[in-house]
Amino acid sequence: MSTPPVSQVPSSTYDTSVGSGVDTAGFADLPLHSGASRYFVNSAAGSDGNSCAAAKNPATPRATIIAAAACVTKGAGDQLLVAQGTSYADFPNLTDMDGFSPVYPTVIETYDPADPLNDTKYGRAAGNRPVISKTGQWFIMMGPGTSPQYTAIRGFDFNPGNLSKQEINFLANTNGLPNYFLFENNIVRYAAWGANLSRNGTQATGWVIRGNAFYGSWAGEAGYHTQGVYMSYVNYTLEDNVIWHAGWKIGANRDDDVTVGGLVGDDVFRHPVYAQFTSDGTARRNLIVDGAADGGMFRGNSSVTENLGIDNPIGLVLGGGTNYNTDTPGGVLLQADYNAHLGSADIDTANPRRGGISTVNGKAGSYFRHGIIAHRGILAASQTYAALHAQADFDVPSYMDWSDTVIYQWATSGNSTADFGSFPSQVHQTFANMIWDDPTSGTNVNNGSVTLPNPYTADQLYQALGFTGGDAPARKRAFIEYAVAHPEVHIQRQALNLLWTGYGISHSVL
Repeated sequence: MSTPPVSQVPSSTYDTSVGSGVDTAGFADLPLHSGASRYFVNSAAGSDGNSCAAAKNPATPRATIIAAAACVTKGAGDQLLVAQGTSYADFPNLTDMDGFSPVYPTVIETYDPADPLNDTKYGRAAGNRPVISKTGQWFIMMGPGTSPQYTAIRGFDFNPGNLSKQEINFLANTNGLPNYFLFENNIVRYAAWGANLSRNGTQATGWVIRGNAFYGSWAGEAGYHTQGVYMSYVNYTLEDNVIWHAGWKIGANRDDDVTVGGLVGDDVFRHPVYAQFTSDGTARRNLIVDGAADGGMFRGNSSVTENLGIDNPIGLVLGGGTNYNTDTPGGVLLQADYNAHLGSADIDTANPRRGGISTVNGKAGSYFRHGIIAHRGILAASQTYAALHAQADFDVPSYMDWSDTVIYQWATSGNSTADFGSFPSQVHQTFANMIWDDPTSGTNVNNGSVTLPNPYTADQLYQALGFTGGDAPARKRAFIEYAVAHPEVHIQRQALNLLWTGYGISHSVL
């Protein structure tokens, strides 16, 4: 494999809910509040016998994050600094570790032990993140008392091993909501990441999940419905993440039984991202590959922008869910711009999918614009999944405006759009400036002779990014391995810029 190009300096829009801003490399600025303290942790060189006062000096750190967490003063905005290249069997619960404010959160992040006082390196570990090997289903938030507010975690490698039902969970405490939380620059291997923050029907606000890699979560139990990232009652921003192979075991086949990590027996309920209809938010510039059931399901009011999906059974699901007729009877606002979806997959043999974009119960004003839906692959004549799919449930109207989207080598003749659901008369769609390579695809603009500058397949995209190998699977594997090991590089931005140019869309992702 040749070395991929260095990521361009990003100047994108970021969520600045936590910290004092975001720097040009996409990291939050997390200043230390006046009067707050920094405590150093180093499992290779520290001792839990060192006092909290001593642990303020990198020469006399504590040995475990748990012991260092006992030094934190609630409400002060303290920071725990954990040495890069070290490892730990446990991780603190954030209860009673509130920060001072959204600008001055309590932070658990990394430092360079060779340059310990250089705060420009804090939280920016890459390739040598401290490893957290805690196993099982455990909680960073949950317990008696009031939910912690103003907290941040960044720079870690959570790695319990490729085991069933590994979970990192965030739940609200007995009272209140854990508002303003940053999870940044972490790798989460083999574990589901779940925030289920129901508290009197109110959403926790200010949640930023940025620049992480999530992959390989699975559960060998039917009905368990493990996800990659799950959110309920959260107002969130999910940006610049890599999410791969979520919902089924790495090393298993899709047609393997769920008990050994496949999808047979619990197939359609496992998603790389599942944002419940109780969660509203923004998903942007994420890379989602080989999802179990789809390329992400965003059920609440959603802004979904500049995401890249590759080889997912359904490219993207917007809206939908149970009890819409009572919980959100007017539907939800679905806004999707500049998303690209290459390739497809079947969930398993019994559940062929290979669909494009599915929308359910969008309210008036919902749209999908400036997208790419390309290279589905060969389907049997009986497989009728469409490139664009709008659906109405519960006898409630469903709106979707489709425009300025390239659909290339995807829909079979006459099978570009579909209205499904129990109430097709409630589906209201418009089409404008659509570019199809199939003149019989059925919208207001069909161009059977359209010429695109360079309509990349996924494999051609990997090669253009510098990933080489003996065959297409090797090139894909090299791309994935690089992306999940280096989420801080934002390789999806480079990929998207190649795609916009190749498919003739005037746009750039910076």
